[in-house]
This record gives sequence, C-alpha cells and structure tokens, in this order.
Amino acid sequence: CVDFLPKMDAFSGDALWHSVGAALQKRREAQDDRRKLERRMDQLAHLADQDPLTGLSNRRCLDRLFKGRRINSDRRGRVSVLMLDLDHFKDINDRHGHDCGDRVLRTVADMLRDCARQKDTVCRYGGEEFVIIRPGTSHAEAVHFAEMLRERIAQLELRSGYQRVPVGVTVSIGVVNCAGSSLGPDMISRSDAAMYLAKQRGRNRVGTWPMVLFHETADRVVSSSRRPVDECLREVLRLTREHLGRTQWQHLTTHSQYVSELAVRLGEALGSDEGDLERLRVAGLGHDLGKFLIPEEVLAKRGALSEEERALLSRHAGDGAEMFLMLAADPAAADYIRSHHARCDGPGAVDGRDHAIPRGARILGVA
Repeated sequence: CVDFLPKMDAFSGDALWHSVGAALQKRREAQDDRRKLERRMDQLAHLADQDPLTGLSNRRCLDRLFKGRRINSDRRGRVSVLMLDLDHFKDINDRHGHDCGDRVLRTVADMLRDCARQKDTVCRYGGEEFVIIRPGTSHAEAVHFAEMLRERIAQLELRSGYQRVPVGVTVSIGVVNCAGSSLGPDMISRSDAAMYLAKQRGRNRVGTWPMVLFHETADRVVSSSRRPVDECLREVLRLTREHLGRTQWQHLTTHSQYVSELAVRLGEALGSDEGDLERLRVAGLGHDLGKFLIPEEVLAKRGALSEEERALLSRHAGDGAEMFLMLAADPAAADYIRSHHARCDGPGAVDGRDHAIPRGARILGVA
C-alpha cells in the first residue's frame, strides 16, 4: 500500500492524480533499486568466481560448474581434463621474489587463455596449479595439446629484477580422458594423480591416467613379493585386464611372447651368452609395454593415423622402457626396449650403422 484516500477526498481537486503519480514514482524507484542490487550481486558473484591475480576462473567457480552440470561437454562424446603445476615454483618466489612469482603466474595464465578454445574451461585451481577442461577431444589430442603447452611454457623468456636475471619456468601436466557422461570432480583427482606422477618421473613432463594405473599396480605387485620380472609383468596385466582392449591385450601377450621367442633364437644364432639371452627373452615380453598407454581405438584403427595419434604412438618405446624398470627389470633389458625401434641407417649412422643402438635392441627390432 502506497497511500490511502477517503472517499470524499478522492474526487476533490487533483488529490487522486497526485496519489497515483506518487505511487508510480515509488514503484519506478523500487525497480531501479532492485536492478542496481541485482547488478551488484552479479558483479560480486563474478568477482567471487574469478581469480584476482590472473583473471581466470577459480576453484570455487569450477566446483559450481560441476554441481550445476554447466561445463561445455557433449555427454555422448569424449572430454579431457588437464592439471598443470609449475615446477619448483617456491624456488622462484624465494630466489626472485613474490612479485616475479606473480608475474610468472599471470604470464602462464595468459598463455593458457590464448591456447584454449572458446568452449574450453580454464581456471586457476590453487597456488601454482591450473586446470583445463577440453570437450570433444580424444586422449591422443589431449596429450598432444599438453606437450605443446609444456614446450611453450619451457620456452618463455621471463626476467627478474633490475639485473634482468632469466627465470626458467617448466610445468608438469596430468591428463585424463573420459566419456562426457563420466565427467565429474573425480576426473580432477585423476588428472591430479597423473600430474604428481609426472613430477615423480622428473618434472617438465606429461603424465596420463593409464600411467598412474600401471604405476600403482606395478608398485603393489613388486612390493608384495620378490618374483622374476616376467611373472610381475603377467600379474600386472592380469590385474589390469579390464582396462585393456582386445588389440592392446594381443600386443602385450600373444605378440610379445612370439617376439620374445624369436629374439632368443636370433641371439642363439649370433652366439649371445646366457645372460644376454635372458635379457632378450624378458625384453621381448615387455617390448610393447608402452602400448598399455595407447587407447584401443588408436591401436585398432584401420585408417591412417592423425598427427596426434602418430605422436602418441611414437612414445611407446621410451614409455615402455620406463614402465619395465618399474617391474625391477634389468636396466640393460630396458635399454633394449627403449631402442628397439631405432634403425641403423637413422640419424647419426656411420657406414650404415649406428653404434649407439645396443646389439640386443637391434636383435629385438629384427624379431
């Protein structure tokens, strides 16, 4: 109620007109006040969801997006989650000061914003950690993107102080890929575990969730008993069978067993001693171990591989060697795995031979 007029006064002079005008004015003022309040609340909500240093979304915003299921992703497609953490960031703050550390964070945030697509979600998760959610990307595409970010950040030219001292910046990245319908906070936890594994493996690296799965299983198997490396390998594959596709399983078992037998026969024909024959046997069993990290859809693909898929496949020998070492394998056998795709007429070859390639790796490559 705005005003009250007695019957006798309502029709005398312009009292009614003034009352109606006053009521309309009061309504307009109330509407203006409400709009100002709504705008202010929107501004406060935006500030609450925004990291003040970098201008990116913050963790609170990400949590709200998950709860409201408002992240851009096709629930019928694939989505990738990347967790990035700057390496040795405390050392940067300690050596160059917090102003320099803030400048590093802003520079990295600007790069992530520039590299992201419009439908990607980029946020500062906390401290020196960032999260990127990329809908509509495969595992191979996500790893390729992560490697690109890692290389670009390592190439940043940052200076500190009046003496313009160079500041080196590297980043460890964890990658997880899942169905859009499975996207949730647990995928952040998985990407975080992959990122920490990348740090354990030396920093300035990209880790993936399949790496975490293998590492945790291998650690459990090796620490539970002192078994030979081939038995540990079989047990790890048995425990992770449900995560492997048909082609992956065939490469890691039947095919690898056949290569192992051929490598031993070749070694015998070339006069290798018993120790080297044993290294050839176990290296043959584990020579394709890196394919544990390559999705079934890539290994079983009938058509030509994309650039991202080729890049992922090219990593499998090096990844396989590191995974083989997790099983307490002979380092020499792991070197055979690491180099078994190298060719004698490749870069650095002299007279058609590359003496840096171990003899066992060449035998394994032929097998």
